Amino acid sequence: MSFSHIQDGRARMVDIGAKPTCCGAVAAGEIRLKRETLELIKNRKIVKGEVLETARIAAVMAVKRTALSIPCATISR
Repeated sequence: MSFSHIQDGRARMVDIGAKPTCCGAVAAGEIRLKRETLELIKNRKIVKGEVLETARIAAVMAVKRTALSIPCATISR
């Protein structure tokens, strides 16, 4: 069996920019908080700043690092 990312027995980078994918992911979560806290968030009255914007930025940063938490599979010949 031949792999395009192995050449002369050594791994090399392969451009996959044009490769179609069928991969996808679904995430779910639950947040529990007091009704008063929700009202403070909705009315932008949290002293420390924009709660939802901070959460959005954290989510984007986490998604960008997802690949680091998925172990690489070992390919045996």
